[in-house]
Amino acid sequence: MKKKKTNKQKSVSTVEKPSQVTPWLLIDKPIEPLKDSVLKIPGWLGVLLLVIGTLSLTLTGIKWGLPNDRPWNTDSIAGMKTVNMLPRLFSSWHYADMDGKPLMRNGKPIIERYPRVQFIITGLIYKQMINSWDPQHIASRDFQVDSKNNTFYAKSDDGKKLLKFQLSREQISKLIMASRIVIILMAIGTVLGVFAVARLLSRNSLVGFLSALVMMLSAEFNQFSHIGNLDTPVTFWFIWTAYVVLKAIMTLQFRYFVLTGLFAAIAMGTKDPIVGSLAALALFMVGCAVFYHVRHGADLSQKLKFLYEPRLWGSLICFVALICLLNNVWDTLAFKTRLDHWMSVKEDYQGGAGHQKRLAFKALYCIRDACGIWMFWTIIVSFFYCLWRHRLCALWAIFPFVAFHLIVTVDASQVQARYHLPSLACMAILVGLAFRDLLELKRFPLFVKMIPLLLIYGIATVFSASISLEMRNESRLRAEAWIRENIDKEKGSITFISPPSYMPRSQHEGYNVRYSLNKGKTDQRSIQHKPQYIALSNKWYNDKLFFDQKFKKQLLNEQLGYKKVEVFRPQYLNPFGQGIFKIAALKTKRRSVISPVVVIMERISD
Repeated sequence: MKKKKTNKQKSVSTVEKPSQVTPWLLIDKPIEPLKDSVLKIPGWLGVLLLVIGTLSLTLTGIKWGLPNDRPWNTDSIAGMKTVNMLPRLFSSWHYADMDGKPLMRNGKPIIERYPRVQFIITGLIYKQMINSWDPQHIASRDFQVDSKNNTFYAKSDDGKKLLKFQLSREQISKLIMASRIVIILMAIGTVLGVFAVARLLSRNSLVGFLSALVMMLSAEFNQFSHIGNLDTPVTFWFIWTAYVVLKAIMTLQFRYFVLTGLFAAIAMGTKDPIVGSLAALALFMVGCAVFYHVRHGADLSQKLKFLYEPRLWGSLICFVALICLLNNVWDTLAFKTRLDHWMSVKEDYQGGAGHQKRLAFKALYCIRDACGIWMFWTIIVSFFYCLWRHRLCALWAIFPFVAFHLIVTVDASQVQARYHLPSLACMAILVGLAFRDLLELKRFPLFVKMIPLLLIYGIATVFSASISLEMRNESRLRAEAWIRENIDKEKGSITFISPPSYMPRSQHEGYNVRYSLNKGKTDQRSIQHKPQYIALSNKWYNDKLFFDQKFKKQLLNEQLGYKKVEVFRPQYLNPFGQGIFKIAALKTKRRSVISPVVVIMERISD
């Protein structure tokens, strides 16, 4: 009996060997896998459903604003924005003239404000497409681009001839569509990244699926997965950085630390402000290392071992090296000029605690606008629930939002819903965990527990689908159809007193279109030539900086010899939506970039 070794003795001897290191995140024991849910969902089926759902939402309305040679949305890099940077994908980030000399403004070189990763990804595709159209393959030579007339220039092989190739509107539209297809693929990757992160933290595929649904059904995410902005790409790189961070601190494998540095650098090389959210991941990783070494260190040197932890330093070195390469830091003037742009961004700054309070609430409202008020309150309730039942996951989910706000939003004093898509990708796990636990409750029948789940996700689906439906049949497209049916090309002259991006594309259909935007504020001078028809958009006439408001009031009240003949409004989006669409978008900010109000007026007197 004395020689028999008990299980208790074995377990004690195992615990007393801190050298048998457990991963940092798990501290003393692995995270307990969650129980099998009453709704068992295989991982492959969840992935398939997420891919189909994301494709359905993003492909509906994907031709929004096309064919066109300029995107309808601001801050897009699709089309000519990327074409202009093709000669400089791997070199200086200066804008240059036809001789390659940097263009200057106020004594400083004009620098592209965005970093180069997404330019490189889409630019390499653009080059192949342009070469397929151009038998001279100018895009494969030492070429320059004249953005005013969309023309490529390069010298012939013998240097005696100047080769030219001009992009047509249809070709530019195909380039824009190529950018959108790339971003749709990244949108799918983002949704699957949320699935992977949530499943990794919870060890449960249903949590991963329910979390990924939150991201997939975000109206803001859906909108920016249709167009050429950088918000979906940077969210893609961020969520996969989050995944490799978790893998690194769960497995302590050196390759994941290297991937953490590389992915984080690519994310920051896509859009600089993501540094705020990346800082949260870095602090989380370092915090886990500190906590582990302090807890398991026998003496001071072991407690401070995290200071010379080679895996952390390896991750940092990879990050810094790739950031330097992507930003071409040895071109110090260009790098500093581009950095100054972000450091100098300030909006609506009034100072004081009151301003900071308003800014914090505005940031929260951005989450509401991104996913809808119903999902927003679900996230809030889920956060407090997870603080009680899944504290580590709750802190993980909210930390990127807090860090981004403190590091980026407070400094820039501006915030928009799309800036918080990376934060939403982390918050989504809160909803997945809360609903999974709800389904595990045994005191209620399954159909009762499914009611809140179907209600919240159903409304989110309607909200997100309203974006796709609006983009497919938006106000400018309906205005174009009306003009075709009601205005004679030969007799009717149309004056647009809003910029082209806010107006129908009637000039491409042979109509006599004139843009009348006089210097300074747009006022009565814009109609002094007395056109037969005028059209204007609320995206322009509501801007007090560029549009004279007295002129606006007189014109829309039909006091200047023109009467309204048609007004095109959003069909689905708040506040003009009806029924379930209005309920789904309740309290959220209206998205005037899609379906701006277009007013067409006809002259009734001289």
